[in-house]
Amino acid sequence: METKLEGDRKQAKELGIQIDESRGRLRQFLDRWKTETISLALNRLKSRLETLDSELQAYTQKKQDLAIQKAQILQKRDELENRLQQLEEAIAGKQQAISSLAVQLGFSGTEDLKAALLSPETEISYQNQERLWKENQDRLRHQIEEARRALDSLRSERNPSHTEPGLDRLEAELAATEAERQSLAASVKALQLKLQGLEQDGRPPCRLHGRNQAADG
Repeated sequence: METKLEGDRKQAKELGIQIDESRGRLRQFLDRWKTETISLALNRLKSRLETLDSELQAYTQKKQDLAIQKAQILQKRDELENRLQQLEEAIAGKQQAISSLAVQLGFSGTEDLKAALLSPETEISYQNQERLWKENQDRLRHQIEEARRALDSLRSERNPSHTEPGLDRLEAELAATEAERQSLAASVKALQLKLQGLEQDGRPPCRLHGRNQAADG
């Protein structure tokens, strides 16, 4: 049957192994943050977390702004397309009315009707009006094309280049750093609880520390 002393020795040995493992993890943590103290490493870790959080908030705000701009451009494009469609329908209706009138009057087509009915002044006025209609059409088409190009530009901005941190990468790095901090804190807390348990059993921590040092030597 295992005596209390043997049990304490076994527990002390296991605790020594855990302390060595924690020291190694702590050394890796300090090496990563290029410092010799936990407090300074935690300060740098906190600073990095705050930086990542700021970048994440800025990126999220930019996405929201781009979404608003996209909605505005889409609305403007729809309005321009509706105006263009109405204009084309109006022109088609006028042309159909003129063609029907020409047939009713016995002409072969619209051109024969214009040649027979329009004076030179009226012809010039008609041509000017027709030119204005076409210019209006071209202007609306140009505005729609500009709206489409602006929309394509916004879509490109929503897929940032490699020089700009992406949302997924920021979230992953933020989560990994926070997990590392929590893991280290949990290890330190567990070791403290075990040391307190040994102290309550009447074994001074100084003698345990000396044995661990002898084992390390």
